[in-house]
Amino acid sequence: MTTANVRCPQCHAEQTVTIPETTCLVSELCAHCGKKIALPQDSQNCCIICEYSDQRCPMSQQNT
Repeated sequence: MTTANVRCPQCHAEQTVTIPETTCLVSELCAHCGKKIALPQDSQNCCIICEYSDQRCPMSQQNT
């Protein structure tokens, strides 16, 4: 299982999430502030891992 450190765009806290192997992670609740971490409407990325961490999800790597 691969993990990524996702930074909340609201409170900037980091949390570790498991990177799904076959889907994109489109949202997650911040463990620190409780707000939903989701993609901005104008994002070019497929998921919050690609948007808010230093990792890329397997789905985005398949499309490159």
